[in-house]
Amino acid sequence: MREAARRRSTYVIVPDDPLHDVANRWQAMWEVPGGQDGAAGFEASAAEALAAWRDKQFELPDYYLVIAPAQPEATDRGASPALYLGPLQTVRPRRVAIAAVTDTMAEPSQIINALRSLEHGPWWPPLDEVLDAARRFYPGSLADSQSLVT
Repeated sequence: MREAARRRSTYVIVPDDPLHDVANRWQAMWEVPGGQDGAAGFEASAAEALAAWRDKQFELPDYYLVIAPAQPEATDRGASPALYLGPLQTVRPRRVAIAAVTDTMAEPSQIINALRSLEHGPWWPPLDEVLDAARRFYPGSLADSQSLVT
């Protein structure tokens, strides 16, 4: 974060995600069989992230840039749930940008186009509210919402 703050560019892409473990545990919670072990893993990871956030060890990034396939199948009910394209995008749609890729590798132009499409919007709510939204979000509702991949 200190290095990113010293940069004199509009955007700095930082691959370290403070919610990486939370996102993995949230996704695992929806895998079969997920059950109580999956939910307990999510809750443990969420508690660790919340404690670190309260201790000011990290801040949420300005935006999450998600690299996703451009195929419409990405929003089917059978698609695996993603914390970023589900609860986080629901909480703050303008804070999650999607770079739709057509190949297995993202082209720099696709990332630049996604960055150019970023809109201003309200900042993230407190992390405990974001985590609560994740607890209440059902991935099957993605199929009923508008297409997430543009």
